[in-house]
Amino acid sequence: MNTYLFTKQGLFTEAEFGLYNAFIAIATLLAAAANLGVPFFIYKFYPYYRDHVRFDKNDQLSLSILLGTIGCIAAIVMGFYAEPLVIKKYATNAPQLVDYYHWTFLLGAGLLFFTILEAWNWQQQRAATSHFLKEAGWRLFVLILIGGFAWGWIGSYNVFIKLFAFSYPFIAVALLLVLLYRKQAPFGKPLSKVSQRLKRAATRYTSFT
Repeated sequence: MNTYLFTKQGLFTEAEFGLYNAFIAIATLLAAAANLGVPFFIYKFYPYYRDHVRFDKNDQLSLSILLGTIGCIAAIVMGFYAEPLVIKKYATNAPQLVDYYHWTFLLGAGLLFFTILEAWNWQQQRAATSHFLKEAGWRLFVLILIGGFAWGWIGSYNVFIKLFAFSYPFIAVALLLVLLYRKQAPFGKPLSKVSQRLKRAATRYTSFT
């Protein structure tokens, strides 16, 4: 539906649709570069934390978000240096990227933290929640933006694309709120004895993955 509306004649130009796709591609790359293997750290070592640390003292999620933040900052710094190359790559299909490039960092950061929270959510045996937010919630957010743009509630494409940059942060915050509501998001103080014990093994594993 969203793709159809984007390509519907008279609503968005080819360059505007190209910018939308460029945002997603760059954000996906940034999130992949910045995650530092954190989702794999959660998948691999969550059972050990579960069995050896009281749930409210579990610091795995705290460490995961801290590492994600470090990776995000590093990826954004690299993104600034790579800006001329990226803009050149998308010059044909998304010429407006030069004006909005830095907004892709917000979109990418949102995707990164959603991915981390999604990995944690899966360990709580609630995969349906994150799947719904990623597949339906995100698309609904974008559909509302498209509708607002089509009906004139969003006055310009400039506002539209900036609001779109909040789409992944929106579902990341939504998932965090769900986890907090369910009391499934402990933020134990790093570094617990278990984290110290697993430090070398976790570093080797995440470096490899």
